Amino acid sequence: MGNRTQPYDARAAEIAALQEAVAHAHSTENLDKLDGEGWVMLFGLACYDRWISDFETDPPRLPTMGDRYCFGVNRSTHRAAAAFAREMAATYPAAKESLERAAPHFEAEVDALNEAAEGLFPGWELPQEPDRETNEKAAALLRMARDHYARGIDEIESALAAMGVPAR
Repeated sequence: MGNRTQPYDARAAEIAALQEAVAHAHSTENLDKLDGEGWVMLFGLACYDRWISDFETDPPRLPTMGDRYCFGVNRSTHRAAAAFAREMAATYPAAKESLERAAPHFEAEVDALNEAAEGLFPGWELPQEPDRETNEKAAALLRMARDHYARGIDEIESALAAMGVPAR
C-alpha cells in the first residue's frame, strides 16, 4: 500500500461507492466476448441476464459451483447494499427518499436469490441430475431478483441526481 496523499474524505468515498454500484450494474465488460469460446465473466445486469438465460435452456443444465459462488457473492454484497443505502439516507437529506426506496429492493433481490439457491442447492452437494422444474423456478426467481436489483440501482441513480452528482 502507498502512503496517503490527502486526508480521508468520507463524502467522496461514499459518493464513489454509489457511483461504482451504478457503473457495476450497467457494465458491458466482456459482452463482446460472449460469442467466443469458453466462459466469460459478466457483471451487474448483464450477469443476471445470462444467468436467467442459462437456467431457461433446454435441455436443463446442472447448477455448478460457479453458480453457488455467484449466489453467495450477490447475496452478501447486495444485502449489505440495503444497509448502506439506509445509512446514506440518514447522511444525505437530498437523497433520503431515493435511498430509502432502494434498500427494500436490494433486500427483495436477496430474498429471491435465497429462495432460488435453496431450490438449486438443497444440501451441500450439487445436484447430480438436471431438473427442468427446479431450473424454471430458479429462472423466475432470478428474473425477480434482477428486477429488484435494477429498481434499486435506479433509485441510487435518482439519489445521486438529487445530490447533484453524476451517476457515471
